[in-house]
This record gives sequence, C-alpha cells and structure tokens, in this order.
Amino acid sequence: GLDHLRSSLSAALTALPPRRDRGRPRLPVDRIFSLPGFGTIVTGTLSDGHLAVGEPVDILPDGPSGRVRALQTHKQEIERALPGSRVAVNLSGIATDEIRRGQVAVTPGTLRATRLLDVSFRLLPDAPKPLRHNTAVDLFSGASETPAHLRLLAAEELPPGGEGWLQLRLERPILVAAGDRFILRQPSPSLTLGGGEVLDPHPRRRYRRNDATVINRLETLAQGSPDEIVLQSLEREPLLAEQELIAASGLDREIAGSAVRRLFDDKLMRGLDDQRLLISESAYQQVVADMQSLLAEFHHRHSLRQGMPRSEVRSRLRVVGAGGVRKELPQRAFNDLASQANEDGLVASEENTVRLLAHSVRYSDTQQRAVERALQSYAEAPFSPPNAIETLKLLNGDEELLESLVEREIIVRLPSSVYFRREDFEAAAQKIVGLARSRGAITLADVRDLLGTSRKYAQALLEELDARRVTRRVGDERLLRGVE
Repeated sequence: GLDHLRSSLSAALTALPPRRDRGRPRLPVDRIFSLPGFGTIVTGTLSDGHLAVGEPVDILPDGPSGRVRALQTHKQEIERALPGSRVAVNLSGIATDEIRRGQVAVTPGTLRATRLLDVSFRLLPDAPKPLRHNTAVDLFSGASETPAHLRLLAAEELPPGGEGWLQLRLERPILVAAGDRFILRQPSPSLTLGGGEVLDPHPRRRYRRNDATVINRLETLAQGSPDEIVLQSLEREPLLAEQELIAASGLDREIAGSAVRRLFDDKLMRGLDDQRLLISESAYQQVVADMQSLLAEFHHRHSLRQGMPRSEVRSRLRVVGAGGVRKELPQRAFNDLASQANEDGLVASEENTVRLLAHSVRYSDTQQRAVERALQSYAEAPFSPPNAIETLKLLNGDEELLESLVEREIIVRLPSSVYFRREDFEAAAQKIVGLARSRGAITLADVRDLLGTSRKYAQALLEELDARRVTRRVGDERLLRGVE
C-alpha cells in the first residue's frame, strides 16, 4: 500500500495552490549545526517569502546579522528557496553559538519581535477544567517555546470547547505575524490546552478587560475584510508610511496594497507630505477639530491677531491613535494637513498663520483712532519714525494692537525694535538699492545721509536688508545681492 500512499500524497500536493510570496520571508530555526568547510547551517520551513543566495538576513529576536551563503532543499543545492519549502541555509558571518532554536531568520527590516500578543483561542473540548484569567502557560509557535501569562479579555473563564479573546504577555520576545497559528500548554502538569490564531502581534498597550472597543477591534481582525484590517491598523497608529502600514496589518503585501488603494478611492484615507505619511479620514477630521478648538481659544485671547502662528499650532497638535499613541505632525505633514483643511473649507491656512474662517480683525473706534494717530506720526517723519516706546504711547499702551499692525504688515518691525510704515520701509529699501547699484558698495553713513536719518535707523534698515538677502555685509560696506 506504500506505492498507493505515495501516489495519493503526490496527487494531493499537486492539487494544492503554491504558497503565497508575501515579500517577508521567515525561517523559524529548528536545528543548528556546522559542517567543515561550510560553517553554520540552520534548518526550518520557509514561509511568507523567498530566500536567495547572497541575500542578507537577521536572526530575531536578539540575534546576529549575516548573509545566505548557500541553500539546500531535499539535499539539492538551489539558488532560491520558495515559501513552504523545507530549507537548509548555510550562513556566513554567524557562529553556531550565536543562534538558538526558536529564533527566526528574516530579511532585514521586514519584521520585529514582540512580547505582547492579541489572539483568538479555543480551549480543547476535553480540557479537564475551564481556563481561568491570568493563567501561566507555555506558548508554542514556529519552533519556539515561550512562557507566558494569559489575560481573558471578555470573560472570567473559558469553558472546555469555548472560544475567546486573549492577550498574552510573554516572558521573552518572539517573532510572529498576524495569522500565525499557535498552541498553548499547561506547564505543570504538562497538558495541551488548545490553540488559536495571532490577530495582532504588536498591540500598543495592556487592555482593560471587557472593553467593548477592544472586543470590536479583535472581532474585525478575526473576521474583517482586508480593507477593515488595514484601516484599523492605521487608526491604531496614524502617520505611517505605506510600507509600514502594510507591515502593521500583517496581510500579504499585494492584498494590503490593494486595500490601501481602495481606502484612498473610498476617501477613508488621506496622504500627507506628498503621500509619504498616511492618516485615516476619521483621524484627519479629529485633528482638524482639535485645530479648530485651538484656534477658537487663540482668537478669544488674541482677538486683534490675524491668526495663530503656524509653528505654535503644530507644536500643540497631536494625532491620537486608537491604541493611545500620540504623534506630533512633522513640519511638511502639518503644512499639507493645513492646506487640505483650507481646501476643505475648515480653516484658513495662510503663509505664517492659521485662523478660523469666521475670524477677522476688527478694531474698536478707540483703537482705530489710535492707529490713525500713530500712522500720521509715522508719515510726518517717514525715515525717522517714532521709537517703540513712543509708538506704544500713541497706541494707548495696547501691545496687542501693535502686534496686530505688524502681523497685518501695516508697519514693519526691524532689528533693535525699530518700526517703519510698510510703504516707508519699501521706499527706503528702493533708495538704498538704487544707491548700491550706482556705487557698487555703500556704508552705513551713505544710507544715513541718503535718507536724512540717524545712525540707529540706517543701521536697522541695513540689517533688515541683510536678513532679507538683499544686501551682504563685507567689513564696513554693503554689497548688493539682488532684489527680491
């Protein structure tokens, strides 16, 4: 009957579809040895991707890095090992005493170790007693055996034959992926309890028990579509690059990539910073709502300011994930988010500020008269205007009003707390540039005499033109860079 068994096995294997290449090869190491002239060899069953001669590998967790020197399957030398095959890998750059059974050989940067797992689990029907919360167990996954404590997330105990959601806290890190199967055993007396599936290999926190949000999420991960799984992964940790999101979902790269494209098409996901970072639509709406709250508070406290400085808005905003993670928006991502919120008619994003659409600066009659009085005083001595103290006095000591005039560019603040009306500054700059063109180089005294002003004002004007890269100081002279 052996011939019949062989032919039946061969027929069954032929009918099976090939294992998918997910682009993240894993080889759980179940045997380690060395051979003279070859060095270190590890064996295992390859999954989730292919390995090729010459490729780099990391041994995880906590292992060394090396390179594939040679591959063999069923005693045949090969150049490339496919998912599902039994493989012996000859490693260069790694000694046998640097590896232990249960570690995993992976392509660098594709997977990371964990000490916390969200799983679904089924207790064997013939288990001698219910499984209780906080039980000590041994987890068997791949070639690893790891002590762990389990937490029942939706019940006090699990009856024989029952199914439930667990969170496993491991005594040491292991390498697993979403969808991996595992077995739990009771350590003493030794007894198999049951098995299950890894739903999330990298939960962000230890959950409260009987949390409906957590249970709904685990149900989605267990039964949901690829779109739901990818979206939940992004909502748990926002601002991920596409490849980071695909890895976090635990799905096949091609399947997860298609899900990302559908989520974009369905307007459930957005890209920031030229699509380098992804954010769910719900997280975008929440962070914009937080921005609007910040702006409303700012406008209430600073009603004469045109808007809140962009740098201050960014520093106070956080994108909050469902897993509790809080992330600051990188500068370019913030700029993109503010622009999108502007296009969506949610805020007004301007060059230096952000404001609510309904906000506008309105001066009281008293403030308007003070502004007119100050500007008249500036017009009477355009190149020797009132100093900061005199300006504040003209504005009835209203510092907020002064900041408003600067922000609206009605007046220009120069170095050393010198203020000019904008039109007077532009006229002075035009005269200085004209003189520099005709002479090739100018001094502070030249500018002072040109404008009929004092040394203080001439110096403030030149320093501002230096800062704007119109002029460049060389010793005691200024050379013209060009007019912007």
